[in-house]
Amino acid sequence: MIKHPLIVTCLLLTAPLVGAAELTPVDHRRTDATHRADQATLQDIAKRIAALPETSPSRLPASAWLLVAQTEYDRTDRSALVSEAVARAERALAPDAPYETVLSVQWTWIAHRRATAGFRAALPLLAAAEAREFGPGPRAKPEKPDARPPHVTDRLHALQTRLAALWDGGLSFESYAFAKAQHWLDFATDEHHARDRSGIVATAAGEAEKIIAALEAPGASAHPALVAPPAPARVHPDLWKKAEALRPSDLAARLTPREPRLAALARLEVQLRWAGHEHSQRGWRAARSLVQLAARHAAAAEFSSQP
Repeated sequence: MIKHPLIVTCLLLTAPLVGAAELTPVDHRRTDATHRADQATLQDIAKRIAALPETSPSRLPASAWLLVAQTEYDRTDRSALVSEAVARAERALAPDAPYETVLSVQWTWIAHRRATAGFRAALPLLAAAEAREFGPGPRAKPEKPDARPPHVTDRLHALQTRLAALWDGGLSFESYAFAKAQHWLDFATDEHHARDRSGIVATAAGEAEKIIAALEAPGASAHPALVAPPAPARVHPDLWKKAEALRPSDLAARLTPREPRLAALARLEVQLRWAGHEHSQRGWRAARSLVQLAARHAAAAEFSSQP
């Protein structure tokens, strides 16, 4: 799973396209096979971009649209933006494509993110657009120093690499343990980019690392994926009760097989803790979009069935 713009940029140097690119609609169940096929499609577009001369006017806008498509695909965006971004990337590669700036792509992305996930979710995109528009020179209002320790970024990247290695080794991303580790890692990464100083980044990263270590060396009597860390605030008690009711009694024996319902349950459990953190730190408005995502995970856990 690709979670950082730098990794997407690397695709431009590593990834042949035949026909029009299409990704699996998010409303259809994504399997390991379709997920790999979708990643291959995005890498094929990246290969075409990499083959362009450095001076080609198509290179930057096509790369920008590819970044939008990859990032929102990883976020399981349910709107038409992912398909549109893929189509726009291909359109930018056409010889007669109209000129388009990277900044215009970025502002389209920002408007979408604000409309679907809220203002706070769009902040990293706003910062990137601002940096591109104004450059690294002096600003009228000086920025606060970045309080994020550089080693935290390295740790999160290392954990994502270890989790990706488990997936390459055959562990399904639709298994309970994998989904839970990935969602803890998403939690930590998002709060790290938001410069959260409450200590939640280290806590969430630690939970992900415990699960990854247990998956790398199976055999422990009590799997850390089964342990529920304390929640800072219990928002929406109805969703908490639903999560507890959906937990099967034999969950310990079903941590690694591919079971989309249990994967959704794992995401729900982490999402509720994430929403509780936002509620305790910034209030109900900040937590609202996270609660909405938790409700989606609950619906998926309730209605998904095994293949």
